[in-house]
Amino acid sequence: MYNHLRKKIALVMALLMFFSNVPFVALAGSFTGLTQDVSKNEGSVSKILAANPVEDTHTYTFMVDGEQLGDKQIVKNGQHLVEPQAPEKPNYKFKGWYVGDEKVKFGESNPIAVTSTEEFTANARFEEVYYVFFMDGTGSDPRVFTTKDGTAGDSVSTDVTLPIGSTQAVTGWYKDKDLTDGPVSDPYIIGTSNQTLWPKIEEGHYLYFVSGENGTYIEPQFVLPTGTTTKPDPNPTRPGYTFSHWSTTQGGPAYSFGQPITADVTLYAVWTPKTDTSYTVVFWKQSVNDSQNADDDAKTYDYAESVVRTAETGATVSPTTPDRNKNYNGFKYNSAKSISVTVKGDGTTILNVYYDRNKLTIDFHRNGEYGAEDGEYTGLYGQTLAQNGYTWPSSHRWTRYDWGGTTLTFLDAFIFDGLWGNGISIDLYAQSHSGTRDIVHYKEALDGTWVEAISLKGSGTFTFTNKYTGFTVSQYRTKRSNGTWTDWQSATGSASVNYGMEIRHARNSYDLAFYNYNTTVRKETLKFEASLTEFASYQPPRPAGLPEEYIFQGWYKDEAYSESFNFATETMPSNDLMIYAEWAPPEVTATIHLALAGGGTVTKTLTYNQSIDPATMPTVKDHNGNVLSQGDDSNIVTVPENHKWIGWTTKVGASYISYNFSTLVLSDIELYPYYVNNAPFTVTYNAGGGTGTPPEDSNQYAVGAYADVKSALGLTAPTDKVFLGWENGGTIYQPGDKIQITGNMTLTAQWGTVKDKTQVTYKPGIGAIGSDHVVDEMLINQSFTLKNVGECGFTAKPNYEFKGWLNATDNKVYQPGVQLQVDDENQGTQNILTAQWAPILTVTSGDKSWSYDGNSHTYKQYTLVYGDQTIIGDEGQTSFTMNDDKTVTITPTGKGASGVKTVSDNSDNNNTFTVSTTAEQGTHVFGTLSITAVTDKVTVTITENSGTELYDGSEKTVTGYTVTSISNPLYTVDDFTFSGTASVSGTNAGTYDMELEPGDFTNNSANFTNVTFVIVDGTLTINPKAVTISTGGGEKEYDGSALTNATVGIEGLVDGESVTLTATGSQTEVGISDNTYDIEWDNAKESNYTVTDNLGELKVTTSAAEVILTAPSDSKIYDGTALTKTTGVTWTGLPADFTVEATASGSQTDAGSSANVVNDGYVIKDAGGNNKTANFTDITKVPGTLKVTPKPVTISTGGGEKEYDGIALTNAIVGIEGLVDGESVTLAASGSQTEVGSSANTYSITWDNAKAANY
Repeated sequence: MYNHLRKKIALVMALLMFFSNVPFVALAGSFTGLTQDVSKNEGSVSKILAANPVEDTHTYTFMVDGEQLGDKQIVKNGQHLVEPQAPEKPNYKFKGWYVGDEKVKFGESNPIAVTSTEEFTANARFEEVYYVFFMDGTGSDPRVFTTKDGTAGDSVSTDVTLPIGSTQAVTGWYKDKDLTDGPVSDPYIIGTSNQTLWPKIEEGHYLYFVSGENGTYIEPQFVLPTGTTTKPDPNPTRPGYTFSHWSTTQGGPAYSFGQPITADVTLYAVWTPKTDTSYTVVFWKQSVNDSQNADDDAKTYDYAESVVRTAETGATVSPTTPDRNKNYNGFKYNSAKSISVTVKGDGTTILNVYYDRNKLTIDFHRNGEYGAEDGEYTGLYGQTLAQNGYTWPSSHRWTRYDWGGTTLTFLDAFIFDGLWGNGISIDLYAQSHSGTRDIVHYKEALDGTWVEAISLKGSGTFTFTNKYTGFTVSQYRTKRSNGTWTDWQSATGSASVNYGMEIRHARNSYDLAFYNYNTTVRKETLKFEASLTEFASYQPPRPAGLPEEYIFQGWYKDEAYSESFNFATETMPSNDLMIYAEWAPPEVTATIHLALAGGGTVTKTLTYNQSIDPATMPTVKDHNGNVLSQGDDSNIVTVPENHKWIGWTTKVGASYISYNFSTLVLSDIELYPYYVNNAPFTVTYNAGGGTGTPPEDSNQYAVGAYADVKSALGLTAPTDKVFLGWENGGTIYQPGDKIQITGNMTLTAQWGTVKDKTQVTYKPGIGAIGSDHVVDEMLINQSFTLKNVGECGFTAKPNYEFKGWLNATDNKVYQPGVQLQVDDENQGTQNILTAQWAPILTVTSGDKSWSYDGNSHTYKQYTLVYGDQTIIGDEGQTSFTMNDDKTVTITPTGKGASGVKTVSDNSDNNNTFTVSTTAEQGTHVFGTLSITAVTDKVTVTITENSGTELYDGSEKTVTGYTVTSISNPLYTVDDFTFSGTASVSGTNAGTYDMELEPGDFTNNSANFTNVTFVIVDGTLTINPKAVTISTGGGEKEYDGSALTNATVGIEGLVDGESVTLTATGSQTEVGISDNTYDIEWDNAKESNYTVTDNLGELKVTTSAAEVILTAPSDSKIYDGTALTKTTGVTWTGLPADFTVEATASGSQTDAGSSANVVNDGYVIKDAGGNNKTANFTDITKVPGTLKVTPKPVTISTGGGEKEYDGIALTNAIVGIEGLVDGESVTLAASGSQTEVGSSANTYSITWDNAKAANY
């Protein structure tokens, strides 16, 4: 049936070959001898012939919402599917046929690769859709401008951009052209039908915002005619200010938002200055490279230091008094250049304070006269002599005075630090050279080595002062008389030059500061004249407050960015250095398109944060040359015919947005000339060969809009055709789909062909009774299962066996249940199946059983049935002759030949045989031969093996067992198996049982059913290993601390095992004890070892150290009472934290001194307060001193004055202050003055109960 012409030709050729080689007598039998039964497996040739004639196919079932649409389609490899009718579903669009997520393809251009038989369900996929049509106006000729779609309940945005002017806006969308039903919500919720929405277009106005210098930019706000103004959120920001409100005038009252406007309005931000705005005070020192006579305009300056201060934004700040009085040695304040500044809000304000270098003078004198031939040297502080054209006059030695004094060996620069004079000028006097000693000056190189700068002669005392700009005198050393040198010393003050001197001048380091917008972001400390190239690539972080668009421009020498800083040529100066980072807005570019698509562009460079002048834009003309928008005539935009000019726009995605030329440009921008096609377009439907009325679409559309595709239910398909969809431009659209409008559109119905069917006929053949059985309405390439004769209504004749169906296509026999494949080629002669029949021979062998005795047994008895003939053979008979003279020879096989010996030989139908005959054979029946098992008890004795080992850390094992006896000699060790573990292992010391169980042994012999296993136990014994632990000993005199010895060790441990030993023995008091220990067994186990101790001895003897107890001393001024000091005894020679409880005794009342001695009975205690006196035998007591000093007293006498009268002038007034209470003296004034003059009023004293020695 599936064969084609090539298969028929092959069959004819095979028959011709057969007839040419076989005698005609061989053909006398049934012609069915030429057929082959492909249902049997009879050798390699049969296998090839038995190949399944069913080719692999793919079967497709087309389903619409769970119901099958039309017939299934079955295709073989390389064939294609025929597209079925396109289904329709109200409010849905058909998306195609899908198997899973893969879309099904149809037609000859899409052959299907079939490698195995499979079935597929192709489901019609629909997508619910409703359309929302947005119209472009409400005039006389409106068009659909934009189409959106979704499912019921979906929301679509109404943000449709219509081609209207920049001052126009859509204020709402309505469901009717008269704008009475609406406005609809935004977003619009799609209902259960298509919806047309109409725009309400009105004029609006702009609200402009001016934020002020450095204020954030606020874009203009378009206000709908029905809308109100909205306050910008967030508020603008401006460095140094706090936003207050918006006003219609600068600094005016607050504007009230939320109101409509009838014209464009400009609002100004009103600000409140902050009181804590930062500004930087930078101190500058005049450059050492300036001319000494430079005026202020020509002076240059180097950075000295800076400080950050705060003030109110907009305030004027000036140098303070401390600013004007900096203690910069060699500099003076320049008030003319240090001017006030106004504080800006962004923190970038710099108040510069300038200091100029003093002009210094050196006057050289010879012979004590001014104006000597060496003349006068002048230069700025720190400048070298060479900078001013001078060299040091080394022909003389120069001193402070004309007679000599301090010698100034030389100066390299105008630096008078540490020299005599006023620091501005210095006088030097010429002397003859007297010193013969070398004084060598070294300057430090950048690599840290020392380079000789100058060598001079001199002697005497050398005072260290700075002589080189950028260097500080740091070290010196002097030569000894033997030519060796002292160590280097700090160069401060002065030193004697006896035999020579070397002086080092260390290279100074200065700070390089990087000033970034309004703060210092980095500082580096570098040596004088160091290279700065390593910093050339440093780019600072973007300062806070600067717009993101600003770009770093580089580093500059000054805050005005007038001269860039060249890192390649500059080196570190002899002062601190500050450089300035410049940030600037980028150049922004406007790309102006000369056509909406293509047509070239014009590029303009714009100023950042400025608007575009419309007069600079290209002039716009219509297709006739009329000016629509006047601009720059050097570039022309031409609006095409049938297009409307809208204006200049930006583009976001596919949308064009009207551009407001008041907008400030902050980044690159592209502008497009926007004009729209204002022609209306229609959609027309064509039946395309079908009949009926095509659908109509009454809408008009703008270019780019979408129309919904209508239903084809009003059309009737041509004969044997189905509707496939609507075609336009080579694309098939389904009802409910959408098509984009590119002009007037025509949709033509497309129709497809319906697939054919075929049939199969069954015939009863000669061995059955019945009429032909026909199966029709079968799919082409359909696979079907062959029926049995009963299903076809046929009845088999007696003594015949059905052999299968003869296939007329390939002349082969197939069995019921086999699958074949049908096509429609020659179905009347080839799609025919004829039943085949034959008589059958069946042989049955006999059954028999024996008790197990170790011998083999067979039973060869056979019964034969052939058609209606039955033969019962004798035992041993294997050859028979049937009624049709066919000979049957039976050959026993397997157990049927060798017999059964053991129970394990038993199995059903094991009395097997083979049959040799020419007769047709049926299914033979094999008898059963069997052996019964022995049921008497058998006892098997098992003895476990044993062993003994010494612990060494490794695993020890005893394995195996011995079978010591079996009670039945027929039963052997081969009749059972062991499934346990005949092994016992152990590592640690101890005794281990092998622990075999009778259940570990299994009787595997089916010949014995009662076997018992008896276990005799065996063991593995591991004995512990001996180890010795030893500790160290020691001996010392008592010192209050514990005597210990941490030495401890172990011998005998197994390799790889460890313990942690800690010596714990301690002996503090006088005596002897063992040095015990603690042990942690780590990865070892205590039970694996027997331990023997070898402990050291700790011995403490009495201390032989001398202990000195010193009594306290005290003193006081005499007060009449006894001086004592009983506490405060001190000691030495005792261990730390030991104390002594002791008292002292002694007394001193009068002025003088006496001993204060340590009393017996003292107690020596350790840190815990325990009495340890007995542990110390060498005790020395040292007395203290009690000292009383005389008390001071004051004795006063009266004075007097008179004119000379010849009588002695006296005054008896006399008194004493300071006596101890209870003590007294007797005083008498004894002074006398008679002559003109003066004398002391003396006195006499009697000490009564007081002692003169005490005062």
